Amino acid sequence: MTVGDILLVPLHLGLAVLLFLISPLTSLLVYFFDLTINILQLPLWLVQKVEVLYIYLGIAALAGLSLGLVFSFFSSFIFSTLSLDHSRLEVETSLKHSSVPSDKTREAFQLKDPSFRPKGTRSKFNIGQTEVETFTLSPTTLSPDLISPMFRGDFGTAGRQRIFPIMEEEDEHEYENRGRKGRNKKRL
Repeated sequence: MTVGDILLVPLHLGLAVLLFLISPLTSLLVYFFDLTINILQLPLWLVQKVEVLYIYLGIAALAGLSLGLVFSFFSSFIFSTLSLDHSRLEVETSLKHSSVPSDKTREAFQLKDPSFRPKGTRSKFNIGQTEVETFTLSPTTLSPDLISPMFRGDFGTAGRQRIFPIMEEEDEHEYENRGRKGRNKKRL
């Protein structure tokens, strides 16, 4: 072995390790290079057909942008004519559609709904003209009349946000047929 061979062996080994490490990158570059060459070699008639598609997509984009601008102009014109406040409507709609209620909304809801109050606290309710004071877990507090304004027929804004209480009823046919046998049994 010569001195040149001794110096070139580590250099050759380092170059082989470097080529091994960058081989995923080089194979990816070769793949995209071949793909580009194949696309550039497409027949001219295929490029002409794709050109029609680009024209349709361009016209659709221009129509969409122009209609969007027209709708934006008309909505701003209507808002200014009717003197509606954009910021107030944006805040209301964002509060309605937000997945996580804000702290103020959560606190207001907890103050209104007796089931969210701490155990043993008193709560006051206005039912019609009278004011009722109850404890949190008393039967009066848990009655459907106090939980849902819809139950007592109050169809105000608070009633629209609540859910009707679910009340089960027995089926009349099963009740009538229970215990009857033979010829005295009613036929349906």
